[in-house]
Amino acid sequence: MADTLEVIAWGVGGDSLKLKLKVNNVALFTASVMLTLAGAYTRNYVVKLAFIAATALVLINVNNVSIRRNAVKVYLYVCAFALFLGLPTLFISKNPNTLNSILETMLSTASATSPMIVFIALKGLRGVTEVFDVISQELKHMLNVFIALMPKTSRVMSDVIIARTSRNLNDNTRNSWRVLTTSVGDTLIHLSSLAQNLSLAIASRSIGLSEGRTQTLKFKPADYLILSSATAITFLTLFYW
Repeated sequence: MADTLEVIAWGVGGDSLKLKLKVNNVALFTASVMLTLAGAYTRNYVVKLAFIAATALVLINVNNVSIRRNAVKVYLYVCAFALFLGLPTLFISKNPNTLNSILETMLSTASATSPMIVFIALKGLRGVTEVFDVISQELKHMLNVFIALMPKTSRVMSDVIIARTSRNLNDNTRNSWRVLTTSVGDTLIHLSSLAQNLSLAIASRSIGLSEGRTQTLKFKPADYLILSSATAITFLTLFYW
């Protein structure tokens, strides 16, 4: 998971696509959010499958194999999480349609995450921080620190759990919970100093960082085309399809 986060943090950019089209990050992010709402709340299975198929077509045009592989991993993580949430109902409920409900939830989750997966594949998680640069550079600065710490958090957490588990001689539920809770505390302590150093490093490279300074929005015809298309698809999906 840490490797996946590190790869998708940067994205592939427009140069790695067969269709080279420079689009404003704010426009693309806004369109992705609208399409996410459409994919999440539509009841039409054809529309849900269309979202997933469109995402597959975009990923095929990505020449970066690592990004393509990690985008598939994100799909697997999301579907596995949806399956994990729905599994208890198989043993609790005696309704014969329970399995269908779980599969429908997995399909809805996959279709809802498809637009954002495309955005992250093209622009990376760093592209998300560029969107918030319109609001505040300080917010962008904090998001950059958070994105940089995500893969490190999973690695530090796993190392701490392995170290404490190897010293745990009594294998019972109470000791297992004790290992997990103390591992969280140790991870926070390790990441506190790391976050401070990382924040200072990013701030030292961001000359003139201030709360009031923001980026000016400059939309091109392609940006308006994407926004209008996403708005139309979302409206038709939520109210007619």
